Amino acid sequence: MKYRNPKNAKTVAAFWEKPLNKPDWYEVKASADSPTEIFLYDVIGWPYNDARELVARMSELRGQDVLLRINSPGGDVFDGLAIFAEAAENPNLTIRIESLAASMASGIAMASKNKVQMYSSAMMMIHEPWMCLGGNQHDFREAADFLDQVNENLIGLYAGKTKKGKKELRELMKAETWMNAEKAKAEGASVK
Repeated sequence: MKYRNPKNAKTVAAFWEKPLNKPDWYEVKASADSPTEIFLYDVIGWPYNDARELVARMSELRGQDVLLRINSPGGDVFDGLAIFAEAAENPNLTIRIESLAASMASGIAMASKNKVQMYSSAMMMIHEPWMCLGGNQHDFREAADFLDQVNENLIGLYAGKTKKGKKELRELMKAETWMNAEKAKAEGASVK
């Protein structure tokens, strides 16, 4: 499936009401006396940016104390999964949800083997994946099958970090579930 094309990029940009060239989607701040901080404060990945640069920077920080600070509405699943995979490789990574971890940003928040923090005023949202797509009936049938597969992958990601079974997670995602820190913890997310 070729969803990463100029027509779909324009559709996604219109949805988020952002220009397509958005190079400043994250920031890394290093300090000698505290953990390196990564601010993930924007839409994640395609069509605005490429996760490759952030993943490479995170790879350089493996084994170091890193605080990944999240305030994001989410974004591209595959760029988010690349960030998740790299984040999961650092045993000294702490993730802090500072305001919003919605959609794929909530998936990235599940990457820490160390700890996940969430302010009491912050929100997390999980939902079934969606995409902006233009095309004919064959394209849409293929997209629906593709989204089913992606949804199952995401359910597995959340199941690995919560006390929920896949059936229950499937229902929570279908309902588009919003949680503050207290509810996220009650739903089994390992947040402090």
